[in-house]
Amino acid sequence: MESQVLKKWMSSGLWGNKIAWCAPVNVHSLDSLRQAIAYFGGVYVGIQVPTNAMEQFQAGQA
Repeated sequence: MESQVLKKWMSSGLWGNKIAWCAPVNVHSLDSLRQAIAYFGGVYVGIQVPTNAMEQFQAGQA
């Protein structure tokens, strides 16, 4: 899902902005994440959650 968002963000833009490019970062390495934030100002990451957590979120539950 994240890759689809990034492709759209690069091609047609989101929230009135386009990104020039994106690159994968090893999300299991805290040093890699820190380095990406230091070089580029931020990272865009997603998380996997169990189905019941998504159902709770969609229902507005904690």
